[in-house]
Amino acid sequence: MKILQVNEKQGMVKVKVESDEDLWLLYTTIVKGDIVYARTTREIKADSTIGRGSSRRIPLILGIKVLKCEFQPFTNRLRIHGIIIDAPERYGLQGSHHTISVDTGAEITIIKEKGWTPILLKRLNRQRLSRLKILIVAIDRDEVAAGILYDYGINIILDHAIRVQGKSYEGREGIIRQVIAEVVKEIEGVITRYSINVVVVSGPGFIKEELLSILKDRITNVKFYLEHVSTGGVKGVKETLRKDSLRNVAKEYGLLEEEELIERFLKLLIKDPERVVYGLDDVLKMAEIGAIETLLIMDEFLTVIDVETRRKVEKILTLVENYKGAIKIFSSHHDPGLQLKSLGGIAAILRYKVPR
Repeated sequence: MKILQVNEKQGMVKVKVESDEDLWLLYTTIVKGDIVYARTTREIKADSTIGRGSSRRIPLILGIKVLKCEFQPFTNRLRIHGIIIDAPERYGLQGSHHTISVDTGAEITIIKEKGWTPILLKRLNRQRLSRLKILIVAIDRDEVAAGILYDYGINIILDHAIRVQGKSYEGREGIIRQVIAEVVKEIEGVITRYSINVVVVSGPGFIKEELLSILKDRITNVKFYLEHVSTGGVKGVKETLRKDSLRNVAKEYGLLEEEELIERFLKLLIKDPERVVYGLDDVLKMAEIGAIETLLIMDEFLTVIDVETRRKVEKILTLVENYKGAIKIFSSHHDPGLQLKSLGGIAAILRYKVPR
């Protein structure tokens, strides 16, 4: 995310979207009542000289008052729905509903009536230590899958069956070579298209090792790792996520951090329940006494429409920040987020035991 302009008095921030992760970050930042300006297109009815009933789509810069946002992972698009409050007068658009689609490379201006809190500005300003992109490939005799890690989940971009005959089949070695050659070609395309710089090849048998060997010979500007898991395909990709070798290469990636945090929370809930808390009101109580070490919160809580709930969430975030606690936002699009959702969408690991 590149911040182009900030006017704290007007509650205005202008940004340029540089990655898919930026779209998700904006989704967790823009709420109902905000005003958003962006370049968009709109169907405009033509005047009588062109013909009654005719229309055309034209580019415009519009300002809308936000009603809601929609984010679909891996589509590279954020949709912001609202009511037009600022548009060229000649088109008579004020008061109409409109949806702004925000893509990578877009510039948008966000105005918050109550201004930008230090927490929100800090989140927009966050910078990664690197632009590490990790591809996981899981292969066995029956299937292969590959997925790319993002803050908000893992994007499975390759998933299909393969056929490797049993050991008794005479032409088995030739089939294996053919299958691996086809998979190598697919993986090379993915690496180039998505600028991958780390590849983890996993699986239960020798096929993963042959695949890794060929990939290393053909591609020199990527770091490769080998991992043993019980199966190939999508299940193998997800199993690889839990391996220590991947955690070591992917410390910066929120998905793995979320998985570790939810596992730690659940263990404490069983073994030391006075060190954890969940539910909006109980978490708020712990925030007020400065007891929260790490806050776990769903992205959906940051875009909630209910005023009272939003007030409580903002108070919790401010208190945790003021008491130097950590805040981790969970995406609703993968398993750790779904686990947190089953706990009410918000939980906390405490600095010390708090009897209740």
